[in-house]
Amino acid sequence: MTTGERIRYYREQKGMTLKKPGGKAGFRNSADVRIAQYGGGARVSKADTLVKTAEAPDVPVDALCCMETECIKCKSFRLEQLQEYRRTGKESGNNDGL
Repeated sequence: MTTGERIRYYREQKGMTLKKPGGKAGFRNSADVRIAQYGGGARVSKADTLVKTAEAPDVPVDALCCMETECIKCKSFRLEQLQEYRRTGKESGNNDGL
């Protein structure tokens, strides 16, 4: 399942329209179009946008990102998360899979 498919899955599970996760992600114009593009695979979300998008259906961001070890995008995303945790002093100490 792709990241976009996961966004769509969790959004539909919560009975949400396309606009709510788009608004959470900070899209002012055409928020529903952008989320639809992610769900359909036409666009790929940046890491910071994915974090905000995960807040709308209240799911962990890891639930939206594929965790396959060979996936370059996910490795990059997890590295960004680790770097952000280190910058903000929120490192959990559990770096499995990074």
